[in-house]
Amino acid sequence: MSKPIILANSAAAVWGTAYALCGIAAMLFPDLYFGILNNWFHSINLELIKNTSPFLFTSFIAGLVTFSVYVWVITFATAIVYNILSKKR
Repeated sequence: MSKPIILANSAAAVWGTAYALCGIAAMLFPDLYFGILNNWFHSINLELIKNTSPFLFTSFIAGLVTFSVYVWVITFATAIVYNILSKKR
């Protein structure tokens, strides 16, 4: 894994796409989306925290950008540490 930037770009692209698809699903099918999330979080009633305000496109874009940057930074840092540790072997 000698090219951390390529790995970070790839991870940010994949996870950014997943975030976008998830956001679109939440916008188009909110009840189905919430039903799936309730299945994933056992014993937690998510209905109590369900958002009642309209879905804003600006919030979606802000989330997409910040999430993608976060994934990029974490993946880049992980690749750097991996490269350092693999050279010590």
